Amino acid sequence: RRRRGPVTLEVATADAEDATDRDALLDLFFDFARQFFDYTAIFVVHGDIAEGRDAFGTGVGREGVVGIGVPLDLPGLMSQARDRRASVVAKPPADGLDAQLLADLQRPRDVELAIVPLVVRTRAVALLVGDCGEVGVERSAVQQIVRFASVIGKAFERIIVRRKLEGFVAGSKGASSGKIDASLVPPKTSVPPVVAAPEPSPRPPALAIPFGTPTPPSATAFAPEVRTAPGPPPVFERTASPSPAPAVRTARPSTPPMPTASAPPPPPVNIAALRALSGPPIPREEPESPARVPVEDVAPASSPSVHVTMTEVEAASGLFDELGWDAGLDDEGAPGEPPSSAIVVPAHAPAIRHAPNEALPSVIVNMDEDLEALVRRVIEGDADGGAEGELLRTGERAMRVIMRHFPGPTSYARSRIAAVASPLRASECGPVLRLVARQRKVALPFVLERLGDADPEVRGWATHLLVELPYVDALPHALVRLQDIDVATRASAARAVAAIGRAFPDEARGMIEALAQAPEPHNRAAAMRALAELREPELVPELVHGLADGDDVVVQAAVAGLVTLTRQDLGSDARRWLKWWEVNAQRHRIEWLIDALTHDVGEIRRGAGDELKALTKEYFGYAADLPARDRERAQQRYRDWWITEGKARFRRKA
Repeated sequence: RRRRGPVTLEVATADAEDATDRDALLDLFFDFARQFFDYTAIFVVHGDIAEGRDAFGTGVGREGVVGIGVPLDLPGLMSQARDRRASVVAKPPADGLDAQLLADLQRPRDVELAIVPLVVRTRAVALLVGDCGEVGVERSAVQQIVRFASVIGKAFERIIVRRKLEGFVAGSKGASSGKIDASLVPPKTSVPPVVAAPEPSPRPPALAIPFGTPTPPSATAFAPEVRTAPGPPPVFERTASPSPAPAVRTARPSTPPMPTASAPPPPPVNIAALRALSGPPIPREEPESPARVPVEDVAPASSPSVHVTMTEVEAASGLFDELGWDAGLDDEGAPGEPPSSAIVVPAHAPAIRHAPNEALPSVIVNMDEDLEALVRRVIEGDADGGAEGELLRTGERAMRVIMRHFPGPTSYARSRIAAVASPLRASECGPVLRLVARQRKVALPFVLERLGDADPEVRGWATHLLVELPYVDALPHALVRLQDIDVATRASAARAVAAIGRAFPDEARGMIEALAQAPEPHNRAAAMRALAELREPELVPELVHGLADGDDVVVQAAVAGLVTLTRQDLGSDARRWLKWWEVNAQRHRIEWLIDALTHDVGEIRRGAGDELKALTKEYFGYAADLPARDRERAQQRYRDWWITEGKARFRRKA
């Protein structure tokens, strides 16, 4: 619930000290910061994704911002603030991730953004984004937000420490975390002594002294250990029991048969020594019926050998639950044998198996139908944005349903991508394309699958989406699309290569230069086009080197790349290009574009003017089809601007 009226720093600090949970602190931080901006949005950091949480002002509302996820593994102002753990105030570039964020927030592309991270200890847990429209961001306001962000960070630390202390050390009277309800702990019961069963027959056990050794009864306690020769292991047999009580197991030693009645009785039993069990445990008896056997039937009062009560069974079960032991299952699905016979527990009821005809109820939730309905709502026009937000939260599962409708209805002719200097982004051309673009990296594998589709519309829109998914994994696929037979697809691939190159310059340059050495001419030609789309002046020598290629297709691609990069046309003569490079290598590329405003070729003039306007955000009334005198006046205004202001703004990379 939003606060009414101004929130001063003193009041907000006092409220932060009284806050008891995470959500209250995030709401307080947002309420304090939003009073300094025309539009404010807050994002919560989860790994490498900043997920929208709340928004206020003249832009997309809370329902829309909760479906926005900004990838922090791509370069941008938000990732810069997250990594530095410091506020950032700057104008975002004309293209790239920040431009896409402004479009998603429905804010002008030329506003100045302020991004303040909320740092807890050494990690940024939230990012606040705000702007003041055309007037720009006040630095003093940002300083107050930064100061209050440190207060919120310390409040987060106090809550974390308090919860740890309450849950694991002493515990407060009202706290329940980390505690065990006393009612759930079974009462401790004394374990009754195990009563030995009477000997079922006068036969001696396997550990007795061999027959014929007279030993006085009085010497039994002091008899030395007598070791016998090893023999075959004892064979166990089960004797029938007239009652439901468990059968008594006896050992039948592999010794000569018992003497007959006419033989003299054997000497008294003398136990010499007891050895620990070394073999596997004796398997337990299973009930003949799968139904549950009452405890009274398992151990009747008339049986002196076993005495089991329900309290003991519950105590043993609770002990195993408390220790976290897993009984395991055998091949038939029944509980297996205990892992060791060294642990003695009281007698307990045998394991109960489920009846084979006892069918468990099955519940099948068909989520695809629900997701299909949400996709149709978005296609028909989701007014509140709830369906779109739910699809974005579902992630990969929703992508499978979304791609069934790809590319969906579009409001922009794809052929215009190759005809205009600044075409619309894919997310601005249709609801399904917008859904895919907002899924970010989750959508990348699904988009790459559509790049080889036989339908040029599907293949072309998938290629155009890579401009908004500038991940280095998509670069090899975009290079292949540079050779597509469709003109618009090739234009989209060129823009995608440029976007990936700006996000990952080193990786992109290395991959493209390796492609330029490929044995196939079409791969080398694609590399020439890709080098031009990177718009890096240092790549001019690489393109000049392509003029010496023996294949005409590669040479033509190198010439086209040099014209695009320099906005000059010196043909296929490498010596002329090298001479031009010696003169202009130390100048900024913006100066090359200013020189091209009066070029003789109208297409080169138009390209230079469009790119200059997009880079500098300055417009001095230039148009490629103006008279020569008017073009020269506009060119002189650009030169004056460059000397007084532009050179300081656009410093050349070292």
